[in-house]
This record gives sequence, structure tokens and C-alpha cells, in this order.
Amino acid sequence: MQDFADDAAAVEELCIHGAEVESIGRGDRVKTAAWVTPGEVTVLPYEGWDAKEYRVRPVSNARGISDGDQFDLGNRVFDVSRIGKV
Repeated sequence: MQDFADDAAAVEELCIHGAEVESIGRGDRVKTAAWVTPGEVTVLPYEGWDAKEYRVRPVSNARGISDGDQFDLGNRVFDVSRIGKV
């Protein structure tokens, strides 16, 4: 299993907090919290994988969402609600 951000380019559209769109678009290692130690990974994602070299790949399919946006799935609608301070 891979981190959702690592597979973000595999989805048609990635909906994330608007403040994160630029960081994931650049693949910013610090702002996407893409650091990991070898001890945290019990099964390597692929042969030759190295924790020190891991980075979230930049994506161009991210769309910022905010309080009040809706996701209509046909049989139900989900409202986006911001809880707490940003």
C-alpha cells in the first residue's frame, strides 16, 4: 500500500485543501511531509526503494476545496466543512 499522496497522479482529480494545492503540485518534500525512515517501512514498495530518496511526486490534477463545496455522488451529497482554525 502506498501513501495517498504518492499515488495522487493516478486519480483523475485530487480534491484537497486549497492551501495544499501548490505544495503537492511542486512535490514539496517538507510541506507534503514526505520524510520517512527505513524502520517505518516493513515491505519495500519496489526493489531498490530508498527512504532517503522518497518524495511525493508532483501532480497537476489537484483542485482546492473549501468550506461549503459539495460532492454529489448521485445518491448522496457530501458537504465540505472546515472545523477549527487554519
